[in-house]
Amino acid sequence: MIKKIFLFILNNTNANLSCKIINFFYFFRETKFFFDKQKNLLFAKEKERIRYFSDKMRGFYLYRYGIIFRGIEIAKSYFIDKINFKKDEIIIDIGANYGDLSIYFDKLNVKLICHNFEPEKNAFKALKLNN
Repeated sequence: MIKKIFLFILNNTNANLSCKIINFFYFFRETKFFFDKQKNLLFAKEKERIRYFSDKMRGFYLYRYGIIFRGIEIAKSYFIDKINFKKDEIIIDIGANYGDLSIYFDKLNVKLICHNFEPEKNAFKALKLNN
């Protein structure tokens, strides 16, 4: 019941206030959430890393355990962590959303050529800022 009330409040408040609420409840986590009014996008910040996103509730969920965790999580879910990438290999990510696979690729310390495609305009706007 408390979870439903919490989600109802987050769903029905503006982005800036939602970020403040989620940060209050996640005060012990390194990742904090903010709203960039000028870009009209939300973002997660973990140390020096920033990830923009357009869907408030989805972004809170995706980055709830951190940006690095998200990159590893998505790589594992697609079994990409089982591939041994070589320098200058080309990656094509169709339906890239916010480009979270690039988080994992950055951790590999292998120079890859990554082409991301995303048809949804707000997600694409965040994708451009993330890559």
